[in-house]
Amino acid sequence: AKECQKENVKSDSFGEYEYSVKFEYAKRIRNNFCLPEDPQEVPSAVLSLSNSITSIIEGESKTKTLYDIVNDSLNEFYERKQNFESGSQYNISWGYRLIDEITYGLRPKLIYVAARPSMGKSLILGEVAKNVAKQGKNVVFFTAEMSASDVVGRLIYSEAGIEGVYYNSGSATQYHVNMIESVVDKVANLPLIIDDKPSMTPEYIRNRVLQLKNEGKCDVVFIDYLQKLNMYHLGNSENDYLTKTSNIFQNLMKEASIPIIIASQLNRSVEQRPLKVPMLSDLRGSGSIEQDADIIAFLYRPNYYGITEDENGENVRDVIEFIIPKNRGGRLGNVKLYHDNMSRVASTRFEQQTSEPFNPSEGMPKNAAIEFEQKTIDDEAARGQAIVAN
Repeated sequence: AKECQKENVKSDSFGEYEYSVKFEYAKRIRNNFCLPEDPQEVPSAVLSLSNSITSIIEGESKTKTLYDIVNDSLNEFYERKQNFESGSQYNISWGYRLIDEITYGLRPKLIYVAARPSMGKSLILGEVAKNVAKQGKNVVFFTAEMSASDVVGRLIYSEAGIEGVYYNSGSATQYHVNMIESVVDKVANLPLIIDDKPSMTPEYIRNRVLQLKNEGKCDVVFIDYLQKLNMYHLGNSENDYLTKTSNIFQNLMKEASIPIIIASQLNRSVEQRPLKVPMLSDLRGSGSIEQDADIIAFLYRPNYYGITEDENGENVRDVIEFIIPKNRGGRLGNVKLYHDNMSRVASTRFEQQTSEPFNPSEGMPKNAAIEFEQKTIDDEAARGQAIVAN
């Protein structure tokens, strides 16, 4: 206002004057730092400038020789071989043996877990994050959809082995309360950072990850989910900003040398086909996601579309198919996971809890499941690699 009075700007010209001031400010930044002429491109250019400064400070601007790269590759090979011979085949496990066998565990890769709504993206990311944290790895979980409290709530009732309805509705019996209280300390002490900053941008995530990585507090990153991020300043169309965002995360994965797992939506074309199983062409908004990703996994719940049995007559009401149509340097495959009313996920089927009404004063409902087994990773458990709830 003082500037307007000083410059004798009329009240009906405030908007035009504000724009001109911002434009001149952008030009000064451009001239001082050799940035683009278009002010709208300044944020991306500033990020690029920040990357250059960071690489200079960290001494990463030096180009590695082929000899150095060969040594790095051999060191990684011998580390994997040593892990295999010692019985801990994967440095970081998904927590699901069959997925580990296809992907060789979680390694520095850009991984997209994509699905239509209600397929279990947040559930799967939360379960894998918990599995990784239980291995003693530092996990950073960015949630742009749910609050940190909601994410932690899922971790608690999943670890307690009860359905989410008892935790979220207040209908828990004393049995459920005891189960919850028995795991609270265990969950609270996991090496897990949950960031639910409102309107988080890809640049914020990048800076936060590099900061935590430098502090030794970040081994794996989870982002839930891509389309919920504030990235509209990166382009004029969905294709533009998804492309630039994917590039930011691909570069971040290389800079930090850590696995980055990102949940992503699929477009509506899935719903228009008789067979609802996702395909790579269903990735929403940008071909660069398919191009940048090292691994792409789709989630598919047959029961969501009214399919209760497969072609062999097997019950699929509790099945989540984990479909891997892209795996750079690895195999493709389809792994069946099982959910407990969308409360937790394992490689083997849960004992089903009753859905019948009950009186909370009567205690635990009859036929309620007490615990679940994950037989497919018993060999990892015997070697100290158990990463799902017992």
